[in-house]
Amino acid sequence: MKRNYNALSRTVLFITVFITAALPARGDDSDDFKYTIKDGNVIIEKYIGIENDVIIPAKIEGYTVTGIGREVFNNYTDMKSVTLPSGLTDIGEFAFSGCTGLTSITLPSDLKRTGAFAFSGCTGLKSVTIPADLITIGDCTFSGCTGLTSISIPGSVKKIGECAFSGCEGLTSVMLQPGITKISKCLFSGCSGLKSVTLPVGVTVIGEQAFENCKGLTSVTIPESVTNIEDRAFWSCNALTSIIIPQGVAAIGECAFAYSGLKSVTLPVSLKNADKQAFYCCGDLTSINVVNENPYYSSVDGVLYSKDKTFLFIYPPGKKGGLTVHPGVKTIGENAFIDCKGLTSITFPAGIKGIGKSAFCGCDGLTSVILPAGITDIGENAFIRCTGLASITIPDTVMKIENGVFWGCKGLTIYGKNGSSAERFARENNIPFKQQ
Repeated sequence: MKRNYNALSRTVLFITVFITAALPARGDDSDDFKYTIKDGNVIIEKYIGIENDVIIPAKIEGYTVTGIGREVFNNYTDMKSVTLPSGLTDIGEFAFSGCTGLTSITLPSDLKRTGAFAFSGCTGLKSVTIPADLITIGDCTFSGCTGLTSISIPGSVKKIGECAFSGCEGLTSVMLQPGITKISKCLFSGCSGLKSVTLPVGVTVIGEQAFENCKGLTSVTIPESVTNIEDRAFWSCNALTSIIIPQGVAAIGECAFAYSGLKSVTLPVSLKNADKQAFYCCGDLTSINVVNENPYYSSVDGVLYSKDKTFLFIYPPGKKGGLTVHPGVKTIGENAFIDCKGLTSITFPAGIKGIGKSAFCGCDGLTSVILPAGITDIGENAFIRCTGLASITIPDTVMKIENGVFWGCKGLTIYGKNGSSAERFARENNIPFKQQ
């Protein structure tokens, strides 16, 4: 009987071992973590512990921990520190987001990627050590880490996602090594403590809103590899009073330097397209200069014209006094003088044909305008909000005046010929009219 019992026990043991070996590897609860095992690697899926100082093991069940999944420690505000193991290659989206008690972190040497929002809102985080082999920093990875004071990004990093450091108000120092080719959209937006940045050789694009509202930024060094400065890239950088736009830059986007502290700027030979509002509301900007060899633009007394001087593009918003427009100009461009509060008078050449949309919008200092005979077009909102404008003379060559052209010009009187478009417009809009 005993012999039969032993034989039965051995049979049951064999069957148990066989079934266990045949089952696929799967994760289950172990100590403080829930996890899955996939392809011989452990992915942490959830933290179920209560420790404030968290240690993530290098191995579980003999398998290497290579990933921390989405939201594993999200909003775990009691966390004071975390030790990440060597072998970890991926930190998932929102993994440590909102861990406000976390003050420092060293990312392990094997790490290759941080997911979107991985450490966003970690307001207590003061220092981060980024490993030499990291490749990707995800969107908004460190956004809102207001306590972060410095960051050094190695050359191994090939992509930094949008808004990765946005809202890091305490950030004063950034070191970027050659490797990335684009300063992503909103990358450092709202980093009000940032004072100087040197962009590495190899960067070709400064993305939209990249340094928007960096109010403390006083110095930016742009390499000659940059070809495009996108919309609002340096919007509201109030302390930025000068910048060298290097040879190589071909395009400057809409409001790229709007509301900045620039006092003068020189456009390089390579520039092909400067948006009409590139320097919008730069109240201290008095001169826009152009390198003589540029085939698309020219400058006269700090005013930006086309190369042949038939088109006026941009009048510096901080320039004060009157302007006699260059005699060859045929067209005043859209928004050319928008919100140029210091403009007090303007004299047009005899050959001018058109005034673009919103060309003189918000020019409070203008009191009187005489449009010469031969002009045919006055664009929509051309003189809107010119609150000081008391008189304008419109010749009978103007066939149509768009609605809204003089909106907000409450003390305006229109001068012109009887029966002209000027008279009809004045009567229809209850604006005083006097015969020329």
